[in-house]
Amino acid sequence: MVISPSDSFTKQVVAFSIIILIARSLIIPFSGIMPQDAYYYMYSRHLSLSYFDHPAGVAFLLKAGTFVLGNSPAAVIFCALLTSLLTLFVVYRLAVQFISKQQALIFVCVLACTPMFGILGWIVTPDVPLMLFWALSVLFIYKADREGKTTWWMLAGFLTGLSFDSKYTAVFIVAGVFLYLLAKPDRWRKIFSFNILVYLLAFAVTILPVFIWNMQNNWASIHFQTTQRAQELSLSLKPQYPFAVLLLQLVLLLPWLFFYFIRSFRSFKKDSNHYFLLCFSVPMFGFFLFISFFYWVKINWMMPAFITGSLLAFQHLSQKQVKWHMITGAVIFVLASVELIWYPIPVKSHDTWWGWDSVANEASMLRRDTKSDFIFSTDDYKTSAILRLYLKEKVYAKNIIKEPALQFDFMGEDISSLNGQNAIYVCNIRTLKDSDTSEKLEKVKQYFSDVRLIKSQVLNNVFGKECRMVKYYYCSGYNARAIPGN
Repeated sequence: MVISPSDSFTKQVVAFSIIILIARSLIIPFSGIMPQDAYYYMYSRHLSLSYFDHPAGVAFLLKAGTFVLGNSPAAVIFCALLTSLLTLFVVYRLAVQFISKQQALIFVCVLACTPMFGILGWIVTPDVPLMLFWALSVLFIYKADREGKTTWWMLAGFLTGLSFDSKYTAVFIVAGVFLYLLAKPDRWRKIFSFNILVYLLAFAVTILPVFIWNMQNNWASIHFQTTQRAQELSLSLKPQYPFAVLLLQLVLLLPWLFFYFIRSFRSFKKDSNHYFLLCFSVPMFGFFLFISFFYWVKINWMMPAFITGSLLAFQHLSQKQVKWHMITGAVIFVLASVELIWYPIPVKSHDTWWGWDSVANEASMLRRDTKSDFIFSTDDYKTSAILRLYLKEKVYAKNIIKEPALQFDFMGEDISSLNGQNAIYVCNIRTLKDSDTSEKLEKVKQYFSDVRLIKSQVLNNVFGKECRMVKYYYCSGYNARAIPGN
């Protein structure tokens, strides 16, 4: 911070952040759950070396967390909250390498009140374990560089590997190491040292599970995250995208941290510590900002860059700015809590946390009443995954109609065994128009002898406003060998 904080100021900041964290935990049972959480929970029910969309880090996190906390939707979210708290502790240990313990404590409180950590503590995605292992990796890399101990370098390589085992973007940690070592003659010679070899070997051994799984599955995951993503890039510039991306990142960090984070770029020659922190921030941030000119960059992709980037930014904050940061974070939390619990502003998307328990109850009741054999849906993964979580049974996805269904294609579930059976098709549509039908409905009809609508369910928020419609179809006589179009 620009000014050394007093003890009373520190106590106020810590108390304020603790209240925010307690409030976050209290609203979890009432806030619903995102489909992404359910999808990665499905990973944890089928442990593997890796998965189609991502490596296995989030699966093992949820397996361990739900083993202790139970298999309820709220327990899944608590896994995210507890992991984010552990990440904050590691960030504190990292921060004390650069600033005083008192300043580091305030920094962690400032970070805890950002919307970024609010999201990390509510939605379980691969970013949750990634952020933890990223912070640990940078901490051990710093200690290894300062002390020159081979053991530290080995542990740093192991932790970098666990970051990669959480999400592929952890390659930016390795890039940060080499960028830092290449900066000056007194460091670049270390690239050829025994310690760096140990670091790379530990990293390579730790990421072997990801490559073994990919070798066994025709490199499906790496192909999906590289060449397939590249094919989605537009050749035409989309100048509105980077502005939108920067605005979203500003909201994630809040204006003061984000402003000083950007400002820190111009002083990369300030000192060795400053440059070290930049090396684990700027490469990722710059890469995705460049990509955003051609492709929509999701809000969470840049998050790891802000672990060290926000530490740089924090060192320029005044006490007054810290106060306003905390107040702004609290206001955003209150507004977000109102939306999460009471849902006054409906989200016209499958990416919603609202009403899934009602959908699950309706689907279960209709299956029982019609004596159907199974339930399925045909959006990307969301409805199927979240119904699996609530119903604790197999719910099938687009693989029922022979379309790519992400991880559902790698579950080892024999679709042909469903031949001749009857099903409930859950069609989660984005509008309230009764005339709307699923874009997949015509294809569904090609795989069943008869398909008929049996229920239209309108979901209302607590104010009685109609927010979403779900249609349920009874489908009889499934034919897994049907030829579409015939």
